[in-house]
Amino acid sequence: MHSPEDGGQEHPQYVDFDSSGQYKAAKKTANTYSSELYANEAIRFLNKSKNTTKPFYLYVAFTSPHDPRTPTEAFRKRYPSGKIKLPANFLPQHPFDNGELAVRDEKLLPRPLTEAQTKEELALYYGMISELDAQIGRILDELKKQGLTKNTLVVFAGDNGLAVGSHGLLGKQNLYEHSMRVPLIISSPTLPQNQRVEALTYLADIFPTVTDILGFPAPPTVESQSLLPFIKNPQKKGRPSVYYAYRDLQRAVRTDDNWKLIRYNVNRKETTQLFDLNRDPYETKNLADNPAFSQKRQQLEARLISEMKTYHDPLDITKPNWGKQP
Repeated sequence: MHSPEDGGQEHPQYVDFDSSGQYKAAKKTANTYSSELYANEAIRFLNKSKNTTKPFYLYVAFTSPHDPRTPTEAFRKRYPSGKIKLPANFLPQHPFDNGELAVRDEKLLPRPLTEAQTKEELALYYGMISELDAQIGRILDELKKQGLTKNTLVVFAGDNGLAVGSHGLLGKQNLYEHSMRVPLIISSPTLPQNQRVEALTYLADIFPTVTDILGFPAPPTVESQSLLPFIKNPQKKGRPSVYYAYRDLQRAVRTDDNWKLIRYNVNRKETTQLFDLNRDPYETKNLADNPAFSQKRQQLEARLISEMKTYHDPLDITKPNWGKQP
């Protein structure tokens, strides 16, 4: 992110690449919006690489649409706040303490959230996303211009979602789908086009997927899995579940039949949520205390305990206070 005191997205501070890793040079300040700055450098790199047959690797880590939400004026105008629709799970405030109601993101607006404030934040957020999309398009256009799309693997991914009014929250410090799910698009001339794969995935799966597509063996230390078999056969069964964790406050599991359990432990007060994502994708109907779903809750709690052990979680939800150290 580029904080306002460091120039913000409009005048980002940066340093040039230092192959020694020392980075002792003074920071520079750009007069170009951050996404455009990164795209310019990516295109410059591609131009330098076009006269060589040596394979290249280009990683572009954009900071937008991270707050502060300050889209360029052109993209700000695309989304009048009065025309923005609120998310189906909008709430003025979260119904209970999830342990992070006073973290930085949540302090961006007072509570209870108003519809007008939330629409304004969403409009700014959408403007930044569209500006970012345009800059990514410039990079893809350059690949096409240089005739590189025929032999280039492109991966687009995000690192987290954002609430922006959903469940009465603004940030990412929660385990709801709006904050945990991210985009993942993989494009290559060797892969099927316009295909969607429903298999549960971790971002860590990208590395072995790339090595698999390129025909290289993944190092033995890699614990994640290649997605190539699922890309080739979208009906192939993937992971039975994925595991979510946030600090020592929240734990969750989502299963491949689209059920989800979230457990909270905040100051020794425990809360449980159970959602049927098939019928309730916006996680608005908590079924945890509904006797009709007691068996499903038990199944997901057992799966959560198993996943916590698999990933060497230091906490244990079967113990008092989850075994937290005083």
